[in-house]
Amino acid sequence: MSAQRKKKKKRNSPNKKTSVTSRVIQNDTKQLSKRGAEAFRFLATTDPRFKIVYLIPHHPQELGRFSLFAWYSPGLLETAPLLTKAATLPADIREIVSSPGNIISHRLMRRIWPSIIPIELDALFEAKDILKGPFRVFLSNDESIAKEIDRFIIQSGWPCLHVSSVEGIGRTSLDDFDLRILLDYCQRVVSTMRANPEWRTFAETAWNEIGDKLPRSPKRHHLRRGLHNVTTPNELALETFGWTLQQAEPISKELTPGLPNPQRYVDRICLSAKAVLDARAGLTKKYDRSMMDYRYIVAIQGMYWGHYNELQQSILKAKSDDRFIFSFTYLAAVRATTYFDSITTEAQEKGILNNEIFRALQSTRSSEARAFTVGLTVLASASLAPVLRLEPKLNQVRGDLKQIAQCVRAHSHHQFDWKMSRLTRKLGEKMLTKIDPKFLALLEKPEDHGIIEGIKLVTDLPLELMPVRQLPLSMRFDTSRVTAMPGNLYLMNCIMPPVVITLDAFREILVVRSFGHNDPLRDMIAKAIEAHEHEQTSATLNVKIRLVDVSTEDEFVDALNSYSGAMMIFDGHGSYSDNIGAGTIVIGGKEIDAWQLKKRCSVPPIVVFSACDTQPLDGSHSSVATAAFTLGARTVLGTMMPVDGRKAAIFIGRLLLRIREFLPIAIKYRLKLTWRDVISGMLRMTHATEVMMLLKKNGGAAYRGLNFDDAQLVANREINARNPKWYDMYRKELSRLTQMPIEGIDHDIAKWASMTDAMKYVQLGNPENIIIFEEDASVVFQDEVAALASNAAT
Repeated sequence: MSAQRKKKKKRNSPNKKTSVTSRVIQNDTKQLSKRGAEAFRFLATTDPRFKIVYLIPHHPQELGRFSLFAWYSPGLLETAPLLTKAATLPADIREIVSSPGNIISHRLMRRIWPSIIPIELDALFEAKDILKGPFRVFLSNDESIAKEIDRFIIQSGWPCLHVSSVEGIGRTSLDDFDLRILLDYCQRVVSTMRANPEWRTFAETAWNEIGDKLPRSPKRHHLRRGLHNVTTPNELALETFGWTLQQAEPISKELTPGLPNPQRYVDRICLSAKAVLDARAGLTKKYDRSMMDYRYIVAIQGMYWGHYNELQQSILKAKSDDRFIFSFTYLAAVRATTYFDSITTEAQEKGILNNEIFRALQSTRSSEARAFTVGLTVLASASLAPVLRLEPKLNQVRGDLKQIAQCVRAHSHHQFDWKMSRLTRKLGEKMLTKIDPKFLALLEKPEDHGIIEGIKLVTDLPLELMPVRQLPLSMRFDTSRVTAMPGNLYLMNCIMPPVVITLDAFREILVVRSFGHNDPLRDMIAKAIEAHEHEQTSATLNVKIRLVDVSTEDEFVDALNSYSGAMMIFDGHGSYSDNIGAGTIVIGGKEIDAWQLKKRCSVPPIVVFSACDTQPLDGSHSSVATAAFTLGARTVLGTMMPVDGRKAAIFIGRLLLRIREFLPIAIKYRLKLTWRDVISGMLRMTHATEVMMLLKKNGGAAYRGLNFDDAQLVANREINARNPKWYDMYRKELSRLTQMPIEGIDHDIAKWASMTDAMKYVQLGNPENIIIFEEDASVVFQDEVAALASNAAT
């Protein structure tokens, strides 16, 4: 905050400001400037006092007790149905009585968002800080937990709603719970606040919103329930926005001769996804299409990669009579190709269906599948986004991933670019054969609205590398990925609320550097930053780079704890350690397990790794990039393979230039600017540069002596304009410069540039939930109120 603003605060008394604020809130927003009115509207819609907080206590977790295949803790598996229920309920008291169109507009702008808090029972009585909001709904499905919730509510002395599947005095039945009951509760809380001087002013505002009103009326939808995990997220997303699905047509049908038909599942997934797309289009037809989060959420259920290596050991450890059971069950999970398991004649003859071990393992898999569906439901219901649940046979590309990773790490200089391109094309072709053509048709459909669209990946596989209309998926769409492993972290990332960051938060960016003094990579980022220092315009954001050298874990921790900005870049070496089974960063020549830093430090919401293998293509869920989320990151830019040190430094230099020059301009012209936009555009521009570098290096005389500045300019201009045809225009310009047909350009790109360093980066977490604003709305509004109070006094 500027010194001038601080002085304004001192000059105006609290009473005058409160008086003017109340008058503005009640009926007089016309006296505000346009800037002040926009700030007021933002503050009014995001006011946390209107939020409904859904708390779902569960039993304390025992360290080491996680589910076998996807690593969920027992408490989250037990409360999964309650998380699903919370995801479909209003996030704000005003949503109960609002139209679905109004709800989705605020959800897409991230002004209102679900607040769902799974919490250990032991921590419930210490959770006063997160319970400042007046509207508190508890959900339970366990008798002992329900009793503790009742005790907490009595001690809190505040009206809370307890919704439970367990009967009890003062509890609302989970089966009977609906919007009418929720509205009654919220009206009761507002009535209580009216008698409390501290809450009285807000209570009047809240009563104007929901008092004496009825909940929104549901509408009947033609879609029939599939009663299956693969369509549940789409069905519940529709229900969240006011539709009811009153009829059911189960996808899985019992007593049907032979195996189920996988195509039936695919057809129903596509049908439910189309229903969500059509519903969203109807609700948003009057809104700017740039508000849309994703064309689709594309999901594949995850599994611990170590099972591939540990399968045989697990079988050998079992009793001889149980080895077939273990072998059959593990292989069914690891080698799954579709949405259901088939039981062989041999297995049936061995009585596997009645075996306790088999049933226990199958029960675990079923619980994990439901928990995975919970996360997808949260993502889909938050903003009415359609989900495509792909078949697990895509996991069969893992061998190809290992081959690519090994090739990159070996980095044989003989025909390296050609080898990498060949392996990447082979991987892409194999991915396409493992995805049903109906899914591919939906993904490859051209954009309808003239802007680059988003795709949300929920998987541990690098679908970013899959080709979509001649481009990797990560270059075709604004792409981000939530990893499916470990299960608890996956659910946490799905539930996390949005973050608002102002330009001021980027005025200082932390670069933590860890190289030896003689390391040739040590000064590369510093030189890349210096190379762009002269490129300043009148709109330049004044960004200070705080470069901190660290040689020990303690110094690394101190550097993080002393920084309070929005973004941290780690510049150093990274690797995957087979010894500890986790991703590591190298500090002072020593491998550091980032997972062990949780109690020592935290990271800012945006983390960028300029290091190798921070989210290894062939590694497990225990990567450095994944560990950053346990330290507080909301989005992490990781690397799937080793990256060239010089190119990585150039990328960081260009990214910092983009923050300095692009952000202040884009924020004035875009309805919503997210961190995903910033990174996606940067990766595309870098990809365009690296394609030209590879053609110049390997493509022969047609490319060698050319100046490609015009092609780069075309790419940059169209990418920043979010033109989905940017690549076509870029190729056309390359064709003009080289005097070669576009078909020849495509052939050479496929041969030499199917893998660029830009393609090795992956956006993890929810960068689309990091919204960038020009200035703090509360500061703008306070300044406006102070000015009004000053004018009133004179």
